[in-house]
Amino acid sequence: MQVSADAAEADFRKIEKGQKVFITVDAAEKLVTTGKINRKSLASSAAQRYSGSKVKSYEVIIDIDSCHSKMKPGLSANCEIVLKEEKDTLFVPTLAIFERDSSRIVYVKGKKEFVPVKVETGTSGSSFTIITGGLEGDETIALTEPPNSLIVHETTGKDTIRKLNQK
Repeated sequence: MQVSADAAEADFRKIEKGQKVFITVDAAEKLVTTGKINRKSLASSAAQRYSGSKVKSYEVIIDIDSCHSKMKPGLSANCEIVLKEEKDTLFVPTLAIFERDSSRIVYVKGKKEFVPVKVETGTSGSSFTIITGGLEGDETIALTEPPNSLIVHETTGKDTIRKLNQK
């Protein structure tokens, strides 16, 4: 069994044959299964042709790994394509990373104040960014920029955070 899915033009470029797909079929009691990208078509999708949308979308054909008896042709499915897998990584919400003086920083919470910590970043998506350096993984970070009165304005780094937490 196969699934025909629509992919937005921006995402379509990142999709390759063989990528893993998580498929959820709501009408089949939210059945979750997996599949792999079989092929993609440069022809615009039927949904786009009829909707009149200016956002281009293209058809992607997904082979289902195992077909459950509750799955029937014609049911709709939600497909999440795994574009890239990174194992044993630390990631933070992209909106928690701020640009300061050509550096990327996150604000780590001490007992009463926030410490700006320079971070090195890896792969980034619209929601999350991989942190390759600067954080341990057990810190609490701010999702929005803290008020200036709550930011420590001294040398940043792990030693500063430890000192603040000991106070």
